[in-house]
Amino acid sequence: MRFKFKYPKKTNLLIFDTHKINFLLNYFKKIEYETMSVRYEEINFLILFKTILTYRFDLRFMQNYILNFIKFVNPKIIVSFIDNNMFFYQLKNYFPNLKTVVIQNGLSAQPFFDKIKNKRNLKVDFAFCWGENTSKKFKKKFNSKTFKIGSIKNNLVKARKNIKKNNKRIYLISAFGSRYVNNLDDPIIKKSIEKKTKVIRLIHNVCSQKKFNLYVLKKTNTLDEELYLKKIFKEKKYFIEKKIDFLSNYRVCDRNKFFISFDSAMGFEALSRGARVLFLNINDFFSINNKKFDILWGSKLPRNGGFWISLKKNDLINDKILFLLDAKEKQWRKEVLKFKQFIDCHDENNIKFKKFFKKIMRSCHAI
Repeated sequence: MRFKFKYPKKTNLLIFDTHKINFLLNYFKKIEYETMSVRYEEINFLILFKTILTYRFDLRFMQNYILNFIKFVNPKIIVSFIDNNMFFYQLKNYFPNLKTVVIQNGLSAQPFFDKIKNKRNLKVDFAFCWGENTSKKFKKKFNSKTFKIGSIKNNLVKARKNIKKNNKRIYLISAFGSRYVNNLDDPIIKKSIEKKTKVIRLIHNVCSQKKFNLYVLKKTNTLDEELYLKKIFKEKKYFIEKKIDFLSNYRVCDRNKFFISFDSAMGFEALSRGARVLFLNINDFFSINNKKFDILWGSKLPRNGGFWISLKKNDLINDKILFLLDAKEKQWRKEVLKFKQFIDCHDENNIKFKKFFKKIMRSCHAI
């Protein structure tokens, strides 16, 4: 934690939560804005002092701090790229005239909506969503005006669908981020890892039989993830694709043909970019940290399809991998159409996002 000893700027635009937002700030270069950390990375000492003086015991410390920060900045619009912070959706109760904007950042929407299904008095004015499923949820739960733009990060890298793809590699999209690696003693996470480890070894066997190289597309840049992958694979041969920057995985998706994903948003993004992806819906059958991840959430698709499978048993994995590798292009495209609801929204270079956001700013007389 670091302290800041200067009052925040009074401005029309406030960014809620500074976690992973550097790329987003590029869209606000011509607009004056202020940022607010809500994870204790940075605390404004002067706002902290105000918080202590006006402390409300019916709220947590950070909630008190957030309210005092907003009250001082007095923005017209507040934007969050973190779509699963419940207190963000409660801000309208304290600041009725404040316009709130949320941008979907991944698949965390599903466990979040499950968590808040019995909660009331939650609202967000505008929601930028990946597709129809989450758009419907935001409209129903929060009475939001929604914009379907796809993944805002995926949109940043122009898809190169016509380049020759490497078809002798299978990429496993890593599911072993900090949520797993830092909670290995949690019995539910342990169960999930055991299941995934068995599946990964089955995948490796198929790769060996078909003479494919198995690559891992890393979730993070941490050494912890690499060390854990070594534990899973043991003596088995595999390769790691280094994550050069936060957009490099998208370029890997364009250069390669075959991917396998558990519950990663990157799986949907790869599919939208023209790659073939097999989805192994393992977490459909138990929760992680009381959060259930089901990649088919919000859809009426059957639990098993051409390139997706909800895994109670492992006996169909081999057939699904063979379909991934061997299906004729016409047959594959026919199956992909069934997933259209997940991947049909794309906003290259976020043109629509910039246009809509500018319109929102003008409607609030913020620019």
